[in-house]
Order: sequence, then C-alpha cells, then structure tokens
Amino acid sequence: IINGERETKIKGTPIEYSNLYERCWKYEPDERPSIQDVVSTLKTVISKQSEIE
Repeated sequence: IINGERETKIKGTPIEYSNLYERCWKYEPDERPSIQDVVSTLKTVISKQSEIE
C-alpha cells in the first residue's frame, strides 16, 4: 500500500467484495474502514449470497 501497489482483482469477484477491499487499500489509514465496518459488510454480503442459494 505504501508503494501504491495493489493486488490484481480476481475475475468474477462479487462487486461488494471488490468495493470492500478497495476501501481497505486506501493510502490514508483514516480513509480505510474500521474492523467493525468490514465485519458488517461481510455479514451483509454473506447473507445476500445465502438468500440467492
């Protein structure tokens, strides 16, 4: 992150996950989500996926 390098997105990754990890990769730490926000987002994504299945 310090050098501006990021992982390459995996094709087919759900947009919710992509959006989350992009937020986690923000250069400025204050712009990154808290762990509570990460957990909440993941719970929501998992819940939505469970409804689809």
